[in-house]
Amino acid sequence: RITERDRQPTRPGTDTKTEGKEPIETGNRDPYRHVTETKTTGWQPQCSCGKEAVPCIVLDPFAGAGTTCLVAQRLGRAWIGIELKPEYAEMAEKRIRADRPLFAGNE
Repeated sequence: RITERDRQPTRPGTDTKTEGKEPIETGNRDPYRHVTETKTTGWQPQCSCGKEAVPCIVLDPFAGAGTTCLVAQRLGRAWIGIELKPEYAEMAEKRIRADRPLFAGNE
């Protein structure tokens, strides 16, 4: 479940509720923002019962910018991220390292 969202990722003219009507500030205010772009780091675990987490490894075979790995790290889970494109792998590595505590070590 998503607990926070930036804003709805729509573009003017694509909303069926405004079809055929005069456009009035509908959709995304930023024309350069991608249609499907949303902030997804607000995901929360479903259970907040206070018990120990079940040990697991989160596998993301298409890691991209590393959002899944970042959230897994924040939740204290082990993770494996796989990305073929070097520019995305570098972006994910920088993003994940920046989120780690200062003295977490160089693993």
